[in-house]
Amino acid sequence: GGYTETEIQSIPFAEFIHPDDREMVLDFHRQRLQGKEPPQLYSFRIFNKAGQLKWMEINVVPIMWEGAPATLFFLNDITGRKQMELELELSHAELEARVQQRTAELTTVNEKLQQEIAERTRVEAALKDSHERLLTVLDSIDADIYVADIETYEILFMNKHIQETFGGNLVSKICWREFRNENGPCRICSNSLLLDAHNQPTGVYIWEGQNPITQQWYINHDRAIQWVDGRMVRLQVAIDITQQKQAESQIKASLKEKEVMLQEIHHRVKNNLQIISSLLNLQSAYVNDPQLADIFQDSQHRIRSMALIHEKLYRSKNLAQINFAEYIQDLSASMFSAQSSTAKGVTLECHVLPILLNIDQAVPSGLILNELLSNALKHAFPGGGPGKVTVDLTATNQQIHLAVSDNGIGLPPDFNFDQTDSLGLQLINTLVDQLDGSIEFNGQNGTRVEVRFPKHAEKHRNIL
Repeated sequence: GGYTETEIQSIPFAEFIHPDDREMVLDFHRQRLQGKEPPQLYSFRIFNKAGQLKWMEINVVPIMWEGAPATLFFLNDITGRKQMELELELSHAELEARVQQRTAELTTVNEKLQQEIAERTRVEAALKDSHERLLTVLDSIDADIYVADIETYEILFMNKHIQETFGGNLVSKICWREFRNENGPCRICSNSLLLDAHNQPTGVYIWEGQNPITQQWYINHDRAIQWVDGRMVRLQVAIDITQQKQAESQIKASLKEKEVMLQEIHHRVKNNLQIISSLLNLQSAYVNDPQLADIFQDSQHRIRSMALIHEKLYRSKNLAQINFAEYIQDLSASMFSAQSSTAKGVTLECHVLPILLNIDQAVPSGLILNELLSNALKHAFPGGGPGKVTVDLTATNQQIHLAVSDNGIGLPPDFNFDQTDSLGLQLINTLVDQLDGSIEFNGQNGTRVEVRFPKHAEKHRNIL
């Protein structure tokens, strides 16, 4: 351990021994002096000169030395062996700990496995019970219901209603062959629409169709569900709507007949209004009073504006509404043509959006436009043109805006719309009220009259 022989002899042996082992070694020595027989072979720890801990094994042999009893000590450095024993003990302890840990883990896994098996058994029983209850419910529904494999088209279930429809239970047969008499999967089959890219149901797919075997009409509700064995299948619920289809056909036929009748009515109303206008025109030829002749002409224009609406409705595919923009352009052109003598040098501009109006709004709006155009042509340019009359039709926030403006002489200083004696302006006031609308006059730089009314009138007081 680095000590010289002289140093060893000069230091008491007990000082080399580790403090924890010193008492044991001294005790064994005392016992031996007392004639007792302590262990002859044992080990203990010492410190070498460098202060390093070493394990020593001592073998004590009694001898006679110079005629007296003595003890011979054999010391052997077993530090390497002790380290190996310690490492072996640590390895053994670690292995034992791992075995115990693994045993505990296996015990836990085994318990969880038993729980999972019990839970799986419970879930399978619940699923089977739920499946049976589902089939019981489907059996009680008054509709043709069946379940088929999405991949193979094999029929897996038919409720009682569809069994009665097709004359028996066709389970395990192919759906497209038994239910539609096809030679392959149906062209209208919904299987490819019921699952997404992740094989998850996409929801309910609803479609109508006539069955080629029963000749009945059905509305079908198809969806993908998980069958009791885990595979995805198609559930179809088909409700017979044959009577509804027949009723719809009868209604369509009746509506077509009524449309024809309504077209004929519009045609006859238009013809009758034209006859009245022609009679007024003939009568005006015998009138010598210019003021009375103007009254006849105003009446003709009003009748023509109403007749034009019925003409539009008669020629339209939509008997409930007309394109009021087209109507404005036709009526304006007609009035300018009829009053070409007074409107000489006056041009017309129309800025109109394609807005649809029903007849309850079109008739009063047409009469309002007739009065405003007539007033502009009569009074805005007393000396004749040049001049311009503009018609605007726009819509904002569920409001329709109809405006007629000119660059003529403007309104008289004493003009009061609410107290006017003019029949035309009184008629405009009545028509605006019928439309639940409002009217605004502006007499600067000519005249501008704007009427605003909601897109759908609440009041219905038709002129005709």
